Amino acid sequence: MDYHLKATTEDALWTALIETGVVELVERQIPSEGAEIMTETIRQPKVGQNLDVIGVIWKPTGKTLTVKSVNDTDMAVPEMAAIDGYHANLRGGLTDAQIATLGDMIITAPATPYRVWA
Repeated sequence: MDYHLKATTEDALWTALIETGVVELVERQIPSEGAEIMTETIRQPKVGQNLDVIGVIWKPTGKTLTVKSVNDTDMAVPEMAAIDGYHANLRGGLTDAQIATLGDMIITAPATPYRVWA
Protein backbone atom coordinates (compact mmCIF):
# COMPACT_ATOMS: atom_id res chain seq x y z
CA MET A 1 0.00 0.00 0.00
CA ASP A 2 1.20 3.51 -0.75
CA TYR A 3 0.93 6.37 1.73
CA HIS A 4 1.57 10.04 1.06
CA LEU A 5 2.91 11.80 4.13
CA LYS A 6 3.02 15.47 5.02
CA ALA A 7 4.54 16.57 8.31
CA THR A 8 4.95 20.08 9.65
CA THR A 9 8.75 19.72 9.81
CA GLU A 10 11.51 17.26 8.96
CA ASP A 11 11.95 16.42 12.65
CA ALA A 12 8.21 15.73 13.01
CA LEU A 13 8.33 13.31 10.07
CA TRP A 14 11.31 11.33 11.39
CA THR A 15 9.94 11.27 14.94
CA ALA A 16 6.61 9.85 13.76
CA LEU A 17 8.24 7.26 11.48
CA ILE A 18 10.49 6.07 14.32
CA GLU A 19 7.59 6.01 16.82
CA THR A 20 5.49 3.89 14.44
CA GLY A 21 8.32 1.42 13.92
CA VAL A 22 8.50 2.08 10.18
CA VAL A 23 12.03 3.44 10.54
CA GLU A 24 14.74 2.36 12.95
CA LEU A 25 17.95 3.97 14.13
CA VAL A 26 20.96 1.87 13.13
CA GLU A 27 24.59 2.42 14.05
CA ARG A 28 27.15 1.73 11.37
CA GLN A 29 30.91 1.89 11.41
CA ILE A 30 32.78 4.08 8.97
CA PRO A 31 36.43 3.47 8.23
CA SER A 32 38.50 6.61 8.48
CA GLU A 33 42.07 7.50 7.75
CA GLY A 34 44.32 5.93 10.32
CA ALA A 35 43.34 3.20 12.78
CA GLU A 36 40.26 4.93 14.18
CA ILE A 37 36.82 3.68 13.19
CA MET A 38 33.99 6.17 13.46
CA THR A 39 30.39 5.26 14.24
CA GLU A 40 27.33 7.10 12.93
CA THR A 41 23.64 6.62 13.52
CA ILE A 42 21.43 6.49 10.44
CA ARG A 43 17.67 6.27 9.96
CA GLN A 44 16.74 3.17 7.99
CA PRO A 45 13.33 1.86 6.89
CA LYS A 46 12.55 -1.55 8.33
CA VAL A 47 12.28 -4.60 6.10
CA GLY A 48 9.12 -4.43 4.00
CA GLN A 49 9.01 -0.63 4.03
CA ASN A 50 10.17 1.67 1.25
CA LEU A 51 10.57 5.35 1.99
CA ASP A 52 11.04 8.19 -0.48
CA VAL A 53 11.76 11.40 1.43
CA ILE A 54 10.86 14.34 -0.78
CA GLY A 55 11.30 17.10 1.78
CA VAL A 56 10.20 20.63 0.99
CA ILE A 57 8.35 21.07 -2.30
CA TRP A 58 8.88 24.27 -4.25
CA LYS A 59 6.35 25.65 -6.74
CA PRO A 60 6.52 28.64 -9.12
CA THR A 61 4.70 31.75 -7.88
CA GLY A 62 3.94 33.01 -11.38
CA LYS A 63 6.46 35.84 -11.07
CA THR A 64 9.77 36.07 -12.91
CA LEU A 65 13.05 37.22 -11.38
CA THR A 66 16.13 38.52 -13.16
CA VAL A 67 19.43 37.12 -11.90
CA LYS A 68 23.02 37.15 -13.07
CA SER A 69 24.21 33.97 -14.78
CA VAL A 70 27.70 32.48 -14.34
CA ASN A 71 28.93 34.53 -17.29
CA ASP A 72 27.49 37.74 -15.76
CA THR A 73 24.54 38.13 -18.13
CA ASP A 74 20.98 38.78 -17.02
CA MET A 75 18.77 35.69 -16.96
CA ALA A 76 15.02 35.37 -16.27
CA VAL A 77 14.05 32.62 -13.84
CA PRO A 78 10.74 31.76 -12.22
CA GLU A 79 10.30 32.85 -8.61
CA MET A 80 9.73 29.81 -6.39
CA ALA A 81 7.99 29.48 -3.03
CA ALA A 82 7.90 26.55 -0.63
CA ILE A 83 4.52 24.96 -0.01
CA ASP A 84 3.68 24.07 3.57
CA GLY A 85 5.05 20.86 5.03
CA TYR A 86 7.79 18.28 4.73
CA HIS A 87 6.82 15.43 2.40
CA ALA A 88 7.53 11.73 1.92
CA ASN A 89 6.07 8.70 0.17
CA LEU A 90 5.84 5.41 2.02
CA ARG A 91 5.24 2.02 0.42
CA GLY A 92 4.55 -0.94 2.66
CA GLY A 93 2.00 -2.40 4.99
CA LEU A 94 0.95 -0.52 8.12
CA THR A 95 -1.03 -1.79 11.06
CA ASP A 96 -4.08 0.08 12.32
CA ALA A 97 -1.98 1.27 15.26
CA GLN A 98 0.71 2.64 12.94
CA ILE A 99 -1.91 4.41 10.83
CA ALA A 100 -3.37 5.93 13.99
CA THR A 101 0.07 7.11 15.13
CA LEU A 102 0.74 8.79 11.78
CA GLY A 103 -2.77 10.28 11.91
CA ASP A 104 -3.19 13.50 9.95
CA MET A 105 0.29 13.06 8.52
CA ILE A 106 -1.24 10.63 6.00
CA ILE A 107 -2.78 12.73 3.24
CA THR A 108 -4.86 12.00 0.17
CA ALA A 109 -2.80 11.23 -2.92
CA PRO A 110 -2.09 14.49 -4.75
CA ALA A 111 -3.76 14.96 -8.15
CA THR A 112 -0.34 15.83 -9.59
CA PRO A 113 2.26 14.08 -7.42
CA TYR A 114 5.74 15.54 -7.15
CA ARG A 115 7.26 12.02 -7.40
CA VAL A 116 5.82 8.58 -7.97
CA TRP A 117 7.08 5.02 -7.57
CA ALA A 118 8.55 3.52 -10.73
